[in-house]
Amino acid sequence: MSRIIQSLRLKVIIIFLLFILSVSLLDKLIFNKLLYSFPNELEWDTSHWYNFQHSRINLKPFSEENRGVLITGSSVGLYSALPEFIEESLRKMDKKVSVRFYSHVAMSPTDFYHYTDDIISKKPSLVVYPLNPADFQFDYFSPEDTSNFNMAGWVKYNGERQPIRSFYPLDFALKYHKELSTDNLFLLLSKSMLYVNRERSFLLDPLYAYNDRHFRFGRSYHNYTGITPQEGIWRKGWTVPKFTIRCEVLPNGDDFREEYIYTELPETELSITKNGIVILKEKFLKSGWKEIKIPLDKTKTDELITIETQNTVSSRQIDPKSYSKEVLYGIRLSQNFCRNEFQRNISFQRREVLEDITLSKMSEEEYVSDYNNRLFLNSEKRPELYRQNWIRSIKQNISTREFSPWIEFEYFQKAIKKLKDNNIKVIIINIPENPLERKYYIPSLWYEGYDNYMKKISSENKVRYIDKILSLEDPRYFIDINHLTYAGAKTLSLEYINLIKESLNE
Repeated sequence: MSRIIQSLRLKVIIIFLLFILSVSLLDKLIFNKLLYSFPNELEWDTSHWYNFQHSRINLKPFSEENRGVLITGSSVGLYSALPEFIEESLRKMDKKVSVRFYSHVAMSPTDFYHYTDDIISKKPSLVVYPLNPADFQFDYFSPEDTSNFNMAGWVKYNGERQPIRSFYPLDFALKYHKELSTDNLFLLLSKSMLYVNRERSFLLDPLYAYNDRHFRFGRSYHNYTGITPQEGIWRKGWTVPKFTIRCEVLPNGDDFREEYIYTELPETELSITKNGIVILKEKFLKSGWKEIKIPLDKTKTDELITIETQNTVSSRQIDPKSYSKEVLYGIRLSQNFCRNEFQRNISFQRREVLEDITLSKMSEEEYVSDYNNRLFLNSEKRPELYRQNWIRSIKQNISTREFSPWIEFEYFQKAIKKLKDNNIKVIIINIPENPLERKYYIPSLWYEGYDNYMKKISSENKVRYIDKILSLEDPRYFIDINHLTYAGAKTLSLEYINLIKESLNE
């Protein structure tokens, strides 16, 4: 009898182990392989975590023939560079180089350190790390006491951060198991077991995007991806009242192109002209999405048309919570308007929009007024501004303190050393900060100590450190405190081109 029981126990154990093994293999195959081979049609600055994971999983190792440059860091890094522009410019200089982002919003030096093994596996020749001092997690200081870094708060909050839960839960759990609460510890341990558990918050995002583009006429989206009108386009697809656009002719030989537009006001009149001749004129009695049929010459590949409406709508009516300068919109276009192909792998490709252009065309007085309204007006009623104003207060108050490194600097130094030990060159760049803001803590005792520390660790590890924080004097290059407009990113990208060229020649 005991032998039978022992035999059953052994079978149960074997079956259980086989079950666990099969689940783990299926999980890795489906949620860490197949999911990221699905067409990614998500656009710029959406589904941050899926796009980051998709990008790094699908990034093949670079080679001697095609050297690689990775631009890493947080959103300030993402908004500081245009990789396609940098790559194209280097190729014109006979530099066969691939330039890619390895970046996500709120990337901290701790995150960066835990990604170094993956970065090393890609075999880049150079890693460029644009950063702002706030990337070292100023969050864990108090504006009232900038002398003490809140280490307990750092451990607690990091146990809840999306990057740690999704990309390195086990490493963090093992390192800080004594400091973590029981709930956070077991949550991180459970996240480490299955990819589907780590990534469930964003794994359906590409499916939703694909469905909206292919089966729902592109009427629900974050950023416009269609053909850009000559006059520009607002990020959400709103147009100026009169615009000219090059519309692609459908390859199936149809005489008409069916598209969707959105009108906010009832009884909106719309006219479309081609070569000065009216080809479509309609009056929409109700607001909402409308289907229109644009006559096009099927013998051509595309045609230039002009679309105009007299019924303009205020940006304040579209978004009553907006604190930006008021502008007048015409109509809203469906996401892929006038474009035949649905673009893929564009999540790290930024396009210039009228939000950027409008800032650059303001006078300095207009910009300052708009800036203060957008970032500070009624801030007590705008929770989205809480972190920004918290960091701003800390920067102002920390300026009187002496610099002393904390845990994020330790991880930063370890990451730089690890890359250098693997023969990967590194450039560290303090990127420009809005002159309306940096004056509060630069120059200061703290910043001088910070700058000296960065120079010291750069010298010790033989990496290049460049301080560009004071380099852009025109505030109109900035969307906010330290995120650059498209024009600002292009200006800074010219600096990156020279730095990358010099580093690769060494």
